[in-house]
Amino acid sequence: MIRIGVTPTETLAAGDRLNPAALGGATRNTLIKFLTRPTVEAVALTARSPQEAELEAKQKECDFIVYTTVSHKRGGGGGLGGFISKAAPIAEMMTTGGAGGYGTETAPPESASASGVSKSVKSKDELTLIHKLQPVGASPMQPGTLKAKAKSDGEDIISPLAEQAATAVLSEATKK
Repeated sequence: MIRIGVTPTETLAAGDRLNPAALGGATRNTLIKFLTRPTVEAVALTARSPQEAELEAKQKECDFIVYTTVSHKRGGGGGLGGFISKAAPIAEMMTTGGAGGYGTETAPPESASASGVSKSVKSKDELTLIHKLQPVGASPMQPGTLKAKAKSDGEDIISPLAEQAATAVLSEATKK
């Protein structure tokens, strides 16, 4: 049995329609679903820093740790509307003095699902998922980057990315 610890997904950016915490939670929950196999157990880790994740993974007897980062880029919207949507997060940071929820300050809902978050996805929106596998007690392997673009409103582009990431992670984790 291989045990893979999955850290909370860091959300680097999310368009104004997506909740960053829900996007991160849905990405992680979906990845865990695709990693779970008869000979593989995916374990949700709570630690966010690499040092804490390493300790937690050892306590939970994990063989590997997976770190993921997701970002959402709003599709379409050129011209003044596109400029305003890109400037909004910057303006919020300047007025609030922080990242305005564009990070990992809030815990993702445990029930966050790809189908629930995808209701806010619009045609031409793009997701980028970066995944990195690390054997416990060793250096991380090369990160993988995956991208998907929505063809229609409400399209689930999280699940295909999570499935591709899980396939890559399992391929590396099961090498003998």
